[in-house]
Amino acid sequence: MNKLDSVIFDLDGTLWDSTDGLLIAWNKVLDEYDEVVKKFSKKDIEGYMGTPITEIYDDFLHYIDPITRRKIEKDCNKSQMEYLEVHGGKLFPGLDRESYHIWVLILGKSTQMVFLLT
Repeated sequence: MNKLDSVIFDLDGTLWDSTDGLLIAWNKVLDEYDEVVKKFSKKDIEGYMGTPITEIYDDFLHYIDPITRRKIEKDCNKSQMEYLEVHGGKLFPGLDRESYHIWVLILGKSTQMVFLLT
């Protein structure tokens, strides 16, 4: 039997907490739209974790027309990828003490971006 040398995780919610970064990145974009009457809270983002991104915006921005909502979604996705590329997320407690080599591959289907962080 071959020795296991790699494990792939769904990063968000498994190895790191990206809610603070999403809060900053998404609300930065929401500030640019006059139609937006409410920004995300940390509790909002935590509640949406695991929900498909389009469903998040359809629910949270239900009062905005669908075309503008898709533009906001696209802008927020771009903003979050740019933020995470620079700042990353916060590792969950205890992971930094392990002796693992962690390589992070971030795929952004809606923004067609790929990042490999080491």
